[in-house]
Amino acid sequence: MDELITKDAIGELKMVMETLPAVSCPLKHDFTPGMYIREITMPAGTCVISKQHLTTHPYVILEGVLAVYNTEDHFLGYLYPGIRGVTKPGTVRLLKIIETTRWVTFHALDFITGEENGWDEVKKQDLVERIELLLVGETVDLKYT
Repeated sequence: MDELITKDAIGELKMVMETLPAVSCPLKHDFTPGMYIREITMPAGTCVISKQHLTTHPYVILEGVLAVYNTEDHFLGYLYPGIRGVTKPGTVRLLKIIETTRWVTFHALDFITGEENGWDEVKKQDLVERIELLLVGETVDLKYT
């Protein structure tokens, strides 16, 4: 299937979006033995370009409505609460948040013990930044209005 949106077009859009004010999209991090669970809350009106994912992992939409274009399978449509799916390596998503959305991802990581929930915020943030390097190769922060 031909690409609906090229990687060059995404790069150009990213450059334009970087000139706009950043939007706060709070993250929540939870840990269970062998699992890192990440929840992001994205406010209505926000546009997001995800980083290119390096891993296969499941996700669930807990709350909200969003329009999405997924580069891996060229899905173009809406996601609603209760929708779940699997992200594949190479995926980049373009998102337009219609209603404030809570999106949760689950990442199997054998070095996670669950004890990380009790760590202080500085130590936990350092771990999360290292995990992001494994998942997307860089720190994620591309959220704009």
